[in-house]
Amino acid sequence: MAEESKESGQVDVKIDKINTKDSSVENGDPKRAGKKHNQRRDEKPVEEMFDLTKPIPRVERPSKENNEAAIQGHQDKINQLKEKRNVIQNDIQTLNASNKLNSEISQLRDKLSQLKSKKGITINEKKGIRKRLETTRQSEDKAKNEKKAVKKDLRYSSLEDIDKEIMRLNKKQETTSMTLQEEKKLIKEIETLQASKATVKSVKGKDGDIDNLVQSRKQIQGELKSKDVEIDAVQVDIDAAQKIMDTLNKNNTENRDARDKLYASRDEIKRQQDMEYNCIKDLRNDFRAANDVYYSHQRAIKAQQKLQYDEEKKQRAEEDAIYKKKLEEEEMKKIPYEEEQALCEYLANYLQTTYLDKNNKLSSNESEKKDSVIAVKDDPFKGMMAFNKKTDEIFLKMGSGKKPRERKAKKEKKTD
Repeated sequence: MAEESKESGQVDVKIDKINTKDSSVENGDPKRAGKKHNQRRDEKPVEEMFDLTKPIPRVERPSKENNEAAIQGHQDKINQLKEKRNVIQNDIQTLNASNKLNSEISQLRDKLSQLKSKKGITINEKKGIRKRLETTRQSEDKAKNEKKAVKKDLRYSSLEDIDKEIMRLNKKQETTSMTLQEEKKLIKEIETLQASKATVKSVKGKDGDIDNLVQSRKQIQGELKSKDVEIDAVQVDIDAAQKIMDTLNKNNTENRDARDKLYASRDEIKRQQDMEYNCIKDLRNDFRAANDVYYSHQRAIKAQQKLQYDEEKKQRAEEDAIYKKKLEEEEMKKIPYEEEQALCEYLANYLQTTYLDKNNKLSSNESEKKDSVIAVKDDPFKGMMAFNKKTDEIFLKMGSGKKPRERKAKKEKKTD
């Protein structure tokens, strides 16, 4: 019964977490969900979805406000169901608390919990001891294998045997006549025996290590057996307490039907909450799908406009090329340096009419005047030229100029 109440509390926490997660998605935070939507929306090219050469139908943008209003309606129902569920959960906890206070079940349950905890701690300690035992066995096997590998190449396993063999060979060398080759072979054998002493010493050291590992293994095995005894003793206590608990549970039938009804009501409310959450999920998925369709049409329209713009740009470029080619053809038809020739003719005509024809007219007029004009003798103005200051002299004048000074005549003094 207590486990059921704990499970119900965990369900409440899970529902709150789901609600929080859904509300964050419902609010449409662009920092959280914007990139995912764009990635999903753009994963298929527009050219594969639409024929850009034909008119694209208009699609209305889905209303986010209507979708949020529908989601909020389901969210309100979820909040109401949550309140009902909390009331039922409080009733369940009240029933469980009253039973704990008025019976021995709570004490036995606490005792069982302590015994199971003690058993779990002992089992963990046993696992640690078993790991130590396994490590010690591996070290022991490794040392034994190394000893076997070393002893396999040795002729003698003790220093006394090696010394006896060396003495025998030395005596043989001193007392027996032999060839040079045989003597060299004998000396080499003695040197080999001398070198094997260090190997025999290392083997003796490994024997000590192996003995230590064996003693350690036996000690660990003893600890392991003592832990098994402790676990068995705790298990006996657990079985006895559990037997008493089962007997009390059979006799304790009060409020069981009420709790079962409350559990059933709580499960029904949870089922309704799940249905509301599924409705919210479906609404969001439908809105997301409609939004994807809308943005796909928008991207298709932009792609179509860009395609049309590129075609128009290409057409304008072709028309400009044709127009420039036409101008070049017209220029090719013209006479070379036609404008320069016209300019030269204009200048020649201007010079002729302005200077040559004018000089001819002046010369004829002067001849006529000379005939009609009487020459002046002893002209006092000879060498002088008429000059008009106002028209002939060029100067800059800004503003209205300075006003002339007005001079007033002085009054005559009165005579007495």
